[in-house]
Amino acid sequence: EYWERGGLPQFANDFIASHIRIARLLECQQRAGAIAEACEHLSTAEARLLSHVEVDKVENPDLYIIEGQTLKGVAAFRREMSRACQSGLRQGEDVERLKA
Repeated sequence: EYWERGGLPQFANDFIASHIRIARLLECQQRAGAIAEACEHLSTAEARLLSHVEVDKVENPDLYIIEGQTLKGVAAFRREMSRACQSGLRQGEDVERLKA
């Protein structure tokens, strides 16, 4: 909410970093489904950020995955989700659950 009031696109780096930290904390919980919850949090944060950014007004294109004139994702969130999923697979988490 803080960044949405202050102009989310201008503070995208801070928004991304804080949500990655939150996801890592969620992932550290000692219960089943913690990694899936962390991935879900990142997915939700990514959707919120992309809903506030216009492709022609992107200040730092390296932050985003852009195809043509469409924003497809946030590179840092996708990297973190990939890392978390790989960690979950090593721990024996259900593959289908992590994909969702």
